[in-house]
This record gives sequence, structure tokens and C-alpha cells, in this order.
Amino acid sequence: MSEKELQEEIARQMKADFRADPRMAYEKYGLTASLHRGVVRCVVAFGVLLAAFLIWTTIHH
Repeated sequence: MSEKELQEEIARQMKADFRADPRMAYEKYGLTASLHRGVVRCVVAFGVLLAAFLIWTTIHH
């Protein structure tokens, strides 16, 4: 089995795992930490934007 065929087989297996049970697949492939980091980044970004909007609103009124 060549390197390319092996990569294709791994990609195919990952897609099948994610379709079957996404939560288990995240844990199996070690993606839980990156998912948490992404969620935290989005929440922090939203918080910064909300704070900036509130500060801008108080200044302009």
C-alpha cells in the first residue's frame, strides 16, 4: 500500500467515524482540546466586541 493510498484510507475512516459519532471521533482523534480552544476564542472575541460596543455606545450618548 502506497503512502497516498494509506492517507486516503485514513481520511475515509476519519470521515466515517465523524458521521457515525462526532463526539467520540473528536475524542478518538485528539481534537477535543482544539475544539475547546476554538470555542473559547469565539467567546472571548464576542466578549471583546460586546464590551467595545457598550463602551462606544456610552461615549456617544
